[in-house]
Amino acid sequence: MSPSYGCYCSSSAQSNADEDIFKFTFGSLKNCSNCNSLASGQYSVVNLYSNYQSIPPPTVLKSSVVPFSIEIGICGTGAYPNRCSHLH
Repeated sequence: MSPSYGCYCSSSAQSNADEDIFKFTFGSLKNCSNCNSLASGQYSVVNLYSNYQSIPPPTVLKSSVVPFSIEIGICGTGAYPNRCSHLH
């Protein structure tokens, strides 16, 4: 059996309502998608779930400062408010 970080569970996304991640950066890693993108990873479904596990991660040194960012957008028609928005 693989360690927990080597396992990947199937997605159970069933609704396109709410936010989607359009761009994620972490150091030299940059991943962009949109409402019509189909990721190459297992269990990916357009406008529901994207598996980008196959993208190789950048090398990160212990105790180093690594810039990161996340941009979100909405693809579905019935978006709900983000319950954590008060933390921004």
